[in-house]
Amino acid sequence: MAPAETTVTVTSVNIHRGQGTDGVLDLARVARVMRASGADIADLQEVDRNKRSDWIDQAAELAELLVATSPTSTSIHLTQRNRGDSSAMLSCLVTR
Repeated sequence: MAPAETTVTVTSVNIHRGQGTDGVLDLARVARVMRASGADIADLQEVDRNKRSDWIDQAAELAELLVATSPTSTSIHLTQRNRGDSSAMLSCLVTR
């Protein structure tokens, strides 16, 4: 008997620190778009924790937004690129 096939959907998005084309910084909107995509795995770039995003820990906020609304478990894995001070630009790999 052949094993069952499984389909995994992957997306990669540069969230530009959560700022949309309207100039508004809105991480809840990023989370809504991610959920609407239906992706099982999402690679997010330019997730910030620095001055240009008002020092918001965007990875933590996105994790909270996604876990609170996901019917299944969500995990976020971070890759941090430090800039020599306490700021960081992160890449997040989000899985469900």
